[in-house]
Formats: sequence, C-alpha cells, structure tokens
Amino acid sequence: MMKWIKKLIKPVVTHPPIATFFCRLLLHVDNHIDRWTNELLMYTNQGVHPKHRLMSYSSFFLNHIDASDRVLDIGCGRGTVANTLAQKAIQVIGIDFNKKNIDYAQSHYSRSNLRFIQGDALVNLPSQRFDIIILSSVLEHIEDRTAFLKKLPMLGSRLLIRVPLITRDWLPLLKREWGIDYRLDDTHYVEYVEDEFKQEITQAGWCVTEWNIRFGEIWAVVDYAETIDTSKAGSHIKEKVSL
Repeated sequence: MMKWIKKLIKPVVTHPPIATFFCRLLLHVDNHIDRWTNELLMYTNQGVHPKHRLMSYSSFFLNHIDASDRVLDIGCGRGTVANTLAQKAIQVIGIDFNKKNIDYAQSHYSRSNLRFIQGDALVNLPSQRFDIIILSSVLEHIEDRTAFLKKLPMLGSRLLIRVPLITRDWLPLLKREWGIDYRLDDTHYVEYVEDEFKQEITQAGWCVTEWNIRFGEIWAVVDYAETIDTSKAGSHIKEKVSL
C-alpha cells in the first residue's frame, strides 16, 4: 500500500517548484524543532544542558586558567561554567543581564570565591582588573562588537572566546541562500566564518594567539595586542581543526 502511495505521489512532489516549496517548509520546521529541543533539554538534567557533558564544555576554559587567576565570566548564563572555574581559580565573577539566570546561579552554586551579579555587560561591567575574561556564546549577541571589545582592555588583557560558525554545516548556508533564518538563536547578530572572526578581533585591537574549531564553533585565546609582540604573534598561533 505504502509503495503504491509513494509511487503515486513522487512524480508530483519531485516537480522542482513543489519540491522547493516543501523543502522551504521543512527548513522552517527544522528551525523550530531545533530551538524547542534545546530549550527542553535544559529540563532533562536539572537546568544543565547535556552539551556541557558531551562537549567537555568547561575543559577549554579550565585548561587556560591558573589557580591564581581572577576570572570574569561575561554572559555567564546559569553559572555552570563559572562554578566549575571557581574550583580552580582564586576568584570568579559571573555577570548576566537575565535575572532568572542569575537567580538560578545564586541558588544552585555557592562558593566563597564565586559571585554572580545581574547587569548589562555593555554598560555595567565591574571596575576591578581580571586575569581572564570569558566570552562564551556572547559576541554573537552584540551588535557593535568592535566597540564592546575595545572597552575590555581596562578589565583585562586576555579573553577566552567561544562563538558559532555559520560553516558548521551546509544547511545554514542553504537557509541563508534561500532567505530563511539560519541562526542558532534569533538574537544573534552574526554567525562567523573564520576569517571574519579574526578580522573583527584584530580591528578591535586584540590578537588571536590560539584557536580550535570544535563542534562547529571557534574556541579562541585572544590577547590584547599591546601586551604581546604582534610581529611574532602570527607565527605563534596554535591552530587545530577538530569535529
């Protein structure tokens, strides 16, 4: 029966205009399913997305801090990474504009060297100096990223950055070509290609000194250009691509 139905329908749906219509419809549905799934996954493990476990999410940040470091986690979300870093760093401060995120972090994570504050990182950053500033899934949410990055040297000279790539798969590229929302989140102003990321960082006065591509994302160590020998920086970049 099913073979008969498929044989009957196939000549219709494979007609290019009709196939295009249904593909466009399915791509829109794909966006909704992806976002709903990611939101619901938060509730399967007491508010912590399983990507933290599957991607060893915090290991990149842990591997690039020392026990003596003071760390600022901008856009800390629910505080999962900040709490993990507080097990190693001397001080960790997490800031997020979402009150629900901060309420969750404060109620679930309590350490003497860990503090969470609510605030807009564009205007309400702390005044003290830090050894490390973390921007994990933050830059893509900021429209004027260059202006924001130019403010950060007053807080610290090293950034640990994680941002999404539009080249994570061919599907986002097709969606963009067809005028369909390709973003992982509808609050994203950008999803990067590698050269665009490096250029943006350089224009803001910073220098990428180490980077990896994992899970369709850039994970980068970025130093303030005035604190390093920029004539040698290019030869010292550690670059590794992995899935």
